[in-house]
Amino acid sequence: MSQNERKRQQKNQNEKKRTKSLGNENENEKQNENEKQNEKQIQIEIENQKELEFEDPYSDEFDNEKDNSEQENEMEDDLIDDEDDEDDIIEVENAENEIEIEQMDEEPIEKNETEEQTQIWHKDLIEDDSNPVLEYEPSAYDFLHRLSVEWPSLSFDIIPDNLGIIRNEFPLTFFIATGTQADQPNRNKVTLIKVSNVYKTIENDDDDENEIDDDVDENLDEDPIIQYKSFQHYGSVNRIRVMPQSGNILATWSDQGNVNIFNTSEHMKAFSTPRLRLKANILQTFNGHGTEGFAISWSPLKEGRFGSGDCNGGIYIWEPRNNMNSWEVNKKTFYKHHKQSVEDLQFSPTEQDVFASCSVDKSIKIWDIRSGKTPIVTIQNAHQSDINVISWNPITTYLLASGSDDGNFRVWDLRIINQNENENQNENLNQNLNQLKIQPQENIPKSDQKSNQKSDHLICSPSPVADFNWHKKAITSIEWNPNEDTVIALTSEDDQLSIWDLSLENEQINQNDSINDQFLQNLPPQLLFIHQGQFQMKELHWHKQIPNMIISTSLDGFNFFKPENLSSIQNNL
Repeated sequence: MSQNERKRQQKNQNEKKRTKSLGNENENEKQNENEKQNEKQIQIEIENQKELEFEDPYSDEFDNEKDNSEQENEMEDDLIDDEDDEDDIIEVENAENEIEIEQMDEEPIEKNETEEQTQIWHKDLIEDDSNPVLEYEPSAYDFLHRLSVEWPSLSFDIIPDNLGIIRNEFPLTFFIATGTQADQPNRNKVTLIKVSNVYKTIENDDDDENEIDDDVDENLDEDPIIQYKSFQHYGSVNRIRVMPQSGNILATWSDQGNVNIFNTSEHMKAFSTPRLRLKANILQTFNGHGTEGFAISWSPLKEGRFGSGDCNGGIYIWEPRNNMNSWEVNKKTFYKHHKQSVEDLQFSPTEQDVFASCSVDKSIKIWDIRSGKTPIVTIQNAHQSDINVISWNPITTYLLASGSDDGNFRVWDLRIINQNENENQNENLNQNLNQLKIQPQENIPKSDQKSNQKSDHLICSPSPVADFNWHKKAITSIEWNPNEDTVIALTSEDDQLSIWDLSLENEQINQNDSINDQFLQNLPPQLLFIHQGQFQMKELHWHKQIPNMIISTSLDGFNFFKPENLSSIQNNL
């Protein structure tokens, strides 16, 4: 067993143990909060029941897990949909009702006292070991809502819809697909979620009530409406991705070592036309990897083309056939050059035959399917530790971002890869990689040098065009803003989601800010926003059709929000 396999198995075991303990912690927190604010919550529930389609946010969802397990054991192997199971609880909580993220049992702070003590918080500024009370600042968000689920969903994807290419007007509606990480393989599910009736969040300040614009909808303080359709998925979902050309087809990586492709068209139709009984239409299951994995990606250019990478360093490219009712995936489409686990894959936004991969072996590789089984470019030692995630900029397509296990993230300019020593390189790739500056390669093994000469495999160590070490723990997700080419967001195991604008410079910092000068002095000018309040963040996605809206998932549920300062930037463009 390789070091990477042991590491991955240990990581999965730790996550599942934490998942179980998290359930008990959440239950106790909800009970304490319910006892403390009983009268307030009764009134909230009476009002919510008039409009909402989900259950009481403070009901005990974990008591129902036993009933769910008994029902699921009676299911047939054809994966009957369990959408009518009322014990599956999905709840939404308006962030206004949960101002204090930590220490919920503390005495409330008086308003005048809060005004005197409120300050920007960052853990590096804490001078003692006490845990501060964090307060949600509503003015920082256009809206912020929380979504809890029965089991942690450590991967999800946004489902494209036909509600409008670009939309900003409230109320908002969107769809996501997610998979669970339950305590037993046969208790896992894939769930399609429709979130509607999303309004702007009202600032919880009586003094601001008169400042609300007259044209703002009087119902903007309503909670979102949740609908969902689920089907069984054997094994925890390591990663899930929706085909960008069709929201009805999605792929999953199971911790049981299988890659699955599903057609969910009937489930999507059921949101508008209720159906009594649904079956999951599984199009293909592939177990040829021989181990589990995390890397999957759909091509944004060639409909149906798909890639999957495993913990042994192997990559398969899937080619669609029979009108995308099946896929060709075999040894002919197998690629292996990484020495350790492939952590992420990304297809090029401009070249349908080009894709990138990153690995625990600290390298980033660029591949061209037309050029054989060897990568055309390897950026060796791209980071000082495991590379967990990559993201290809969909607008400025020569930029590739990567995040590593030590909290570092970097941006690479593919134009500065010089190909003077590779004159026979594929002409299409030359258009993107045309100016490489190669550092000395004394440390490259002779076998790699020989391979480089025969296959035009370029091994290099270019310098990144951006390099940040803000986060203190592993980067778990990274993604460029699909509507702003200089803006990028990432999540980390340090429980922060950060948003950056790489176009900003030092002189653009607001010198009038006097709050926490020590904090501002250490603040990178490119850092736009920090979102906190989630435990062990695992993944984020920007919504392509709702500019600047972000959805994030963690061990304790989903957040969906829109930072106010991003809206201000957009309005000034």
